[in-house]
Amino acid sequence: MGFVPGTPGAADRPARGFGLSAARARLREHGGELHVSSAPGGGTRIRAVVPVRSLSSASPAGLR
Repeated sequence: MGFVPGTPGAADRPARGFGLSAARARLREHGGELHVSSAPGGGTRIRAVVPVRSLSSASPAGLR
């Protein structure tokens, strides 16, 4: 379930999400990055950079 603006009672419920800091840490573990920028009245931009290895270097032995 994603963020739904204006959802009644959302502030009354405990947080259930993974969290941006945890997402950033997980991406860094894999050589990636998470960039967040925000501006009043301009919204928030979240950009995840996820490195991709070639299939030949990432494949388990049985899939070659």
